[in-house]
Amino acid sequence: MFVSKIALTLSIAVVSCIGPAVKATIPDGDVALIVIDAGSGGSRLKIFHWAPSMTPLYQQYKPDNDEGFKMSPGIANLTPAKAAESISSLLLLAESHVPAEAVESGVQVYVGGTGGMRLLGNDLQAARWDTIGEAVKTSKFSLGQASTLSGEEEAVFGWLSTTYLENGALPSDGSVETVGSLELGGSSTQAAFLPPSDVVLLSDKFRFDVTINDPKSTFYPYANSWLRSGQDQAILRLLVAECGTDVIACTSVCHMKDFITTEDLSAYGGQPTVEITGSGDWSACRNMVKSELLHLDWECLYGTQCAAASVYFPKPLAGSKMYAYGAFFYAMSGIGASGWSKTTSDLSLYNTKGTEWCSGLGSRNGTDLTAIPGFDAMNCFGSALSYAMLVDGYGFSETGQVYVTRQINGTDASWTFGAALYYSQEPFYEYKAQIYGETKKLKKSEKLKKTE
Repeated sequence: MFVSKIALTLSIAVVSCIGPAVKATIPDGDVALIVIDAGSGGSRLKIFHWAPSMTPLYQQYKPDNDEGFKMSPGIANLTPAKAAESISSLLLLAESHVPAEAVESGVQVYVGGTGGMRLLGNDLQAARWDTIGEAVKTSKFSLGQASTLSGEEEAVFGWLSTTYLENGALPSDGSVETVGSLELGGSSTQAAFLPPSDVVLLSDKFRFDVTINDPKSTFYPYANSWLRSGQDQAILRLLVAECGTDVIACTSVCHMKDFITTEDLSAYGGQPTVEITGSGDWSACRNMVKSELLHLDWECLYGTQCAAASVYFPKPLAGSKMYAYGAFFYAMSGIGASGWSKTTSDLSLYNTKGTEWCSGLGSRNGTDLTAIPGFDAMNCFGSALSYAMLVDGYGFSETGQVYVTRQINGTDASWTFGAALYYSQEPFYEYKAQIYGETKKLKKSEKLKKTE
């Protein structure tokens, strides 16, 4: 087993600015770049563009109608051939949104697999990436990279995104406030932020260089990822802990009262078909998340600086602003605590509105939810998971520190924006992997195989 580290170097001639998300068209003459977020729940097409300039204005393209910009299920749940077809469909759609002039100039495509792909073995991943790479090459675009992101890469790209979208500039000196990134996905969850400068990071230390003016600025963000801790995988783990491995029917405190659903728990040792009936006890669900998923009772070998499963988690800079997005937002919005285009820093709403939702006293009751569950089926568990993770696990205060949102200044909060910034600058990029005391350096073009 070995641990990989990332050294990131980003060279930019001048400070770049960010504008609001745009609609309808990409201006003639703009350079375009495509990033596809191949997540566990589906693949999402993101198009970014900027005018060639000494002061480029990076923007995310926002179509009038985004139908077709997401393909489900995720590529991890498809055969290699079907995975390639899914990505090809997104690229075919992109052709109708990217101007011909930009296509002729060359548009690179980066496809990044996240937690769902990290759950697969190396051979299964490689089979999908081989077919997807060939699919990109047969499109009108050129292949930049198609691979599985490490959890730490996803976290660092998220940190770069939130910082850039908040400030309209890359981190370069003390005049730019770096903000933290907290993402909850379907298969994994990520956190990245800057700790105080006088804190010696004991693990999960990454180097990020930005050259805007001499001398270059160097940052050491903390970045980490917890696999199988995204919302979709976490609920399966919890249900096995709650119900056991032999039952075919079970009552769960983490589902809305009187809501009935069926789950496949075989991935974690349970039965393939288990009927779940909700009892809707938010407080009991939160306690189960703490004990069975976060394992907050495990010994912390770093004093008090631990999060889930006793993993090292330093304190952020005093006064740091943290953005929580992905399923953190969907749970908050789903229980009726925040509007679709709103942001809230009141984490106590997960508790008050979550308790109401779980008991069936919110906008839907158990009978309604059984008939048409949709994404709302996860709101009871999602609200308890989000609160336990942010407050109990990470140790953030209930108000004024973490901002739960879907967008930052009108642009989607996502690791993809950070990836677009990073890849568009073609930085030197290397992994540092220590294998049994021997240090190896691998450039981006080489494959890094991880063993567990």
